[in-house]
Amino acid sequence: MEKFFTTEGPIQPDIHYYVPMLEQFHSHEVTTLIDKRKYFLMHAPRQTGKTSSLFAYANFLNEQGKYKCLLPDKTIQKEVIESKILRGSLQKTLTEALPQTADYMDKSGVTNGSLLIFDRTAGKSRDEKIFIREEQVGDKRIRVYGM
Repeated sequence: MEKFFTTEGPIQPDIHYYVPMLEQFHSHEVTTLIDKRKYFLMHAPRQTGKTSSLFAYANFLNEQGKYKCLLPDKTIQKEVIESKILRGSLQKTLTEALPQTADYMDKSGVTNGSLLIFDRTAGKSRDEKIFIREEQVGDKRIRVYGM
């Protein structure tokens, strides 16, 4: 297979063009933090190699033998999360929002999604506003959260 560029999930060195991650990762600094049982944060813009760097570093640590890193499945689960403010009735909001959420899910290539509905109705108790239910739109399963 010919190599290609990707912007989706962790890279696969055998099929994707990439910059070797450990050369960019300050592994000595991070290893020192791990040795001291501290934590570290990775902060960078979208699609700059954070996930791929962590996978590469975890493999590096496993090869060293001092630590055993558990790696999650490299299949990244993506989910659409849509939010709406309740306008009128719940049924009206669902009638408008569920197809829109399903459309976003189609465009994103996912089958799971969540719809958050914020109820700002005055005089309604918090308990009356909070609910969780599941809706089905075609082959799309959408969890609906009332808040």
